[in-house]
Amino acid sequence: MADQKQSSLLGHSFQELSDVVQDFGQPAYRGRQLFDAIYRQRIASIEQISTLPRNMRGHLKSSGVEVGLPQIEKRFQSIDGTVRYLILLADGQSVETVWMPEGDGGEAGDGSDSGNEQENSSGFNRATICISSQAGCAVNCQFCLTAQLGIKRNLTAGEIVGQVIAVLNDHHVDLERQRLNLVFMGMGEPFLNYANFIKAVRLMVE
Repeated sequence: MADQKQSSLLGHSFQELSDVVQDFGQPAYRGRQLFDAIYRQRIASIEQISTLPRNMRGHLKSSGVEVGLPQIEKRFQSIDGTVRYLILLADGQSVETVWMPEGDGGEAGDGSDSGNEQENSSGFNRATICISSQAGCAVNCQFCLTAQLGIKRNLTAGEIVGQVIAVLNDHHVDLERQRLNLVFMGMGEPFLNYANFIKAVRLMVE
């Protein structure tokens, strides 16, 4: 039976995923297959990871192991194409994540010659995703509505990365061809959740 640490794979590093598959009697290279499926292919369920043997997928599933992608609870779309998401976490807490489809003009003159092609094919030059790092916030900035919530808890690395994956999948973004900014300007202060924040950043960079 998988323990609590193993039940959700999202947020695990390559080494941690390798440890998980070895706990299930599988060779370590299956960890790389899991890593690619979760973070690069952005697959939402164990059953869909076709690079894993069927019996292994069944064993993981029956043991309560899942990818652990958070759900999009609500979408609020503005006339300019901005989409504000309410992301539902496993314990019932919700955080906000925002998709902003336009770049800041910084693409011009940066040496890239594919900006116009990207805008024509995808509807944006360089989109930005604004990510939350905590449920609520302890900083209490007077201009911020999140301050009224107080701090509920830190988000895990998986919950931080999961926001990005959920939004990328919702917009069918191809990271091999389309450009993206990530900003931690949503709910919470990332440096007050440093360990999970930096782990999430390293996963997204890789």
